[in-house]
Amino acid sequence: MKILVTGSSGFIGSHIVDKLLEKNYKTIGVDLWFNRADLSYQLRNPNFEFVKGSILDETLMKNLISDCDAIVHLAAILGTSETIEKYDIIKVIETNILGTAKILKWASQNGVEKVIIPSVPDVPWLNPYRISKSTMEKFALLYNRYYKLNTVVLKLANVYGPRERWPEADFGAPYNYQKVVPTFIINALKDKPLLIYGDGEQRADYVYINDVVEAFLKALHSEEAVGHVIPIGNGKTTSVNELADMIIRLTGSRSLKKYSSMRKGEISLSIYVDTSLAKELLKFKAETDLREGLERTIPYYRRKVFLEEVKSGVLA
Repeated sequence: MKILVTGSSGFIGSHIVDKLLEKNYKTIGVDLWFNRADLSYQLRNPNFEFVKGSILDETLMKNLISDCDAIVHLAAILGTSETIEKYDIIKVIETNILGTAKILKWASQNGVEKVIIPSVPDVPWLNPYRISKSTMEKFALLYNRYYKLNTVVLKLANVYGPRERWPEADFGAPYNYQKVVPTFIINALKDKPLLIYGDGEQRADYVYINDVVEAFLKALHSEEAVGHVIPIGNGKTTSVNELADMIIRLTGSRSLKKYSSMRKGEISLSIYVDTSLAKELLKFKAETDLREGLERTIPYYRRKVFLEEVKSGVLA
């Protein structure tokens, strides 16, 4: 089985590639960039081929799709406030919506066995990323119903773990964005304030990357999951204040919490994930609690901060 992973250098994509290679799948990765700092070992695996390019490149993508059995489609421009204030909204729409529609069309035309697409929880946030993800989800369902393409949508909670980017990350990626866990960890390691939007009592479900990868692998082989939108999370919630306090403790930081108004494109709310469908259709249950996941994650960012300080001469 040969699997095409779009967005293969990204946070979730790179971990999925790791797991596919571990299981000896032939894997093709396509992305606008390659994270050589963290992923150079992937290039030495004979089962992996990396292709630098855009999912909007019709010639490229038709060729890649014609030579694969399944697609894990992760390529997208991420960010809530970033897709309002920082990125070109038309580029977000083209990449996330048009790019997905094209991939689904070409997959259908080439008899691809399955396409798996991630989505985000159903929240009333009004930003281009949230709108585009909702639209991608509906196109996946449309192609399953009317074009008989086997699609699965995994509606992911707040995924965290090593390799997730933060606003100042220097990986060579064309887009950086702010996610709460890596941003908090980086700032805590530098004893900087942890900036919290709103009162910090909003709650979310945080799910560790290894568990999410397992859900994708199960979706790849599940016939029962086809045509469904399946929430993936821990089934437990943590407030932003609780998350900040936990990260400060685990890093031994002297950071303090600092509060600000909500960012554009977001409103203060709590996000709960019903994991019953994942248990029923995927036989999946997240195994990593938040503390354990953070303990596995923090060393990665500690190394990044150390290397940054060496490069800047702080530790010279």
